[in-house]
Amino acid sequence: MIKTFFIKLRGKLYFLPGIYALLFAFIAGFIAYVDLQPDVFGYAYMPEILFSTRGFGVDFFTAMIGGMLTMLTITFSTMMVVLTIYGGELSPRTLQDFLEAKMTQRVLGIFVGVLVYAIISLYFIRQHALDTLILSPLFGIVFLLVSLIYFAYFIHYVAKSVQVNQYLQRLSKETMKLINEKEHRIKDNPLIQKELDDELEKIYEGKSYEVKANDIGYLQLYRTEKMFRIAKENDLIIRTMKMIGEYMLENDTVLKIYQYDKDEFDQDLVDEIKESIVVGDEINLYDDIGSSSRKMVEIALRSLSPGVNDPQTAIFCIEQIGTILERIAKNYDALTYAEENRQVRLIVQNKKFSRILYDHFAQIKIYGGNDQFVMNACLNAFVQITKTNEQFIRDEVWEFVVYLFDDIIPSMENEKDLFFIGNSIFRLADITGHMEDFRKAFPKLDSIHYGFNEEDED
Repeated sequence: MIKTFFIKLRGKLYFLPGIYALLFAFIAGFIAYVDLQPDVFGYAYMPEILFSTRGFGVDFFTAMIGGMLTMLTITFSTMMVVLTIYGGELSPRTLQDFLEAKMTQRVLGIFVGVLVYAIISLYFIRQHALDTLILSPLFGIVFLLVSLIYFAYFIHYVAKSVQVNQYLQRLSKETMKLINEKEHRIKDNPLIQKELDDELEKIYEGKSYEVKANDIGYLQLYRTEKMFRIAKENDLIIRTMKMIGEYMLENDTVLKIYQYDKDEFDQDLVDEIKESIVVGDEINLYDDIGSSSRKMVEIALRSLSPGVNDPQTAIFCIEQIGTILERIAKNYDALTYAEENRQVRLIVQNKKFSRILYDHFAQIKIYGGNDQFVMNACLNAFVQITKTNEQFIRDEVWEFVVYLFDDIIPSMENEKDLFFIGNSIFRLADITGHMEDFRKAFPKLDSIHYGFNEEDED
C-alpha cells in the first residue's frame, strides 16, 4: 500500500515542492524560536558580523519575497515554453518526463521553500525591538544565494532539455537504469525460478477463470508479493494478461486464475486479488520500461513526417530503440514465481517479442520505407538485438525482418540501393542462422555478392 501511495504521489507536480515548503517552514519557525531566546543559545559568544537588526531584516525579507516571486514567475514561464516545445516538436507523451524530472521538481521546491521561509521570517521578525540582533536574515542570505545558483543551473538544464539528442540520450540512460534494477530484482528474488516451461504449458491447458478490470487507465504496478501470498494461501495459480504500461478498459481481462476447483468463484477472493493491481491516469515511469522506447518511436515518426523531414533524428531514435530492445530481450521470459518445491503460484506474462518488434518498427516502415538509410538503421538495430540474445529471439527477429522487407525489396530497382540494404539483411541472416531462408525470402538479393566487416560482430 505504501508503494502504491508513493507511485500516485510521485506523479503529482506539487508533491516535492510541498515537502520543501514544509521543511523551510520548520526551519523558519526554529530560527524564529532561537532569535527569541538569544541568551539560551549563546548569541553573546558569536561574532557580531553574523547578526542583523530588525530594520535590516524587514527590508531584506521584503525585497527577498519580491525577488523570489520574480524567479518563480520566470521559472513557470520557462516551463510553459519547454512544455510547448516538448508537445509540439517531440511528442505529447514526453511532457510527463519534464514535469516529473527530479531537477524540475527540485528547483520548484527550492524556490517555493525559500519564499515560504522569507514570508514566515518576515512575520516573526516584527515581534522584535528595532535594535534587536537576529540570525534569520543570515540564513535568508544563504538560502537566496542557493536559489540563485539553482536558477542559473535550471536555465542551463532547460537549454539542454530542448535538444532532441540530449533528451533521447537521457531517456535511454534512464531506461537502462530501470532495466538494471529489474535484472537485480529478478536475480535477488528467490521466488523467481527458471526452466519451468513444461509446467507452464500444462497450466495453460487447464481450466481458467478470467478476472476483469474494474477501472479505466494505465496499468501502473502489480503487487507481486501480495498476489503470490494469496495464490499460496488459496492453492491457486495467477497469470497476468496485461503488461505494465498498457491502457486498460473496463471489463478487459487482466488476470487468469488456474487450479480453482469450485463451481463458482469467490467474489471476496477476486476483490482481494484486484487490490494487487494498481491503475492510474498516467504511465508509471518508474516501473514501465517500455514507455521510453514507445516515446522514441513517436519522435521518430514525427521526424519522418513531411512537415518535419528530419531522417537523422529518426535514425538516432532507431539506434537507441535497438539498444533498449537488446537489453529487454535478455530477460524476456515470463517471470514465474514458485515455491521451494517448484509449485508455480504466479506468472507475470510478457508479450511475444515479435509483437514488441511490430509495435516499434511497423509504423516506421510506413513513414520511412522509401528511405534506405532509415530502413538500414532498422536492420542495424536488429543486428544489435540478435548478437547477444538466444536463438528464439533471433528467430523472431528474422521472421519480422522478412515481413518488414517483403514488399520493399521487390520495389527497389537501383543496384547500389539493393547492395546497401541487401548487405545488412545478409549479415543479419548470417548471425541468426537463416541463410537458406534468406535465399528463399529475397531471391532478388541472392545474386549479389555481399561482404561485411567481421569486426562489427565483436
